[in-house]
Amino acid sequence: MEDKDNHFLVTEPIYVMTSEPRKNYTVNDLRNKLSKNPTEQTLADVYAVVCNKVAWLDDELYDNPSLKKLYEEWRKFAEELIVHIEEIIKTRKLTLTNLKKPYIHRGEQFMTVYGYIDDSGWWRKK
Repeated sequence: MEDKDNHFLVTEPIYVMTSEPRKNYTVNDLRNKLSKNPTEQTLADVYAVVCNKVAWLDDELYDNPSLKKLYEEWRKFAEELIVHIEEIIKTRKLTLTNLKKPYIHRGEQFMTVYGYIDDSGWWRKK
């Protein structure tokens, strides 16, 4: 939105991630968390962390190409998780939305049920 002088106006809060999400977590840590407590809430919580980590690493790759292997590991895990989330959506006979968008948006309906909103590519609790 612009004002009469063509200045960009922000009408909603903007959330910016200022540090690496769950810096000390590994993919295996989150796999273990999910296997020990395989609830849909845990799946949503893990998916939020994984998507945020992938987005963070994607941005960091520009300055540090050595992160590519780590980025690919986290991205692969995110893609595995969205398959499970989409299965749940289908089981509930809900409409799969945003199928042509990146995986972070494809689980939006599921994530909303478990208390998350997508804030410009970052999952955060409502």
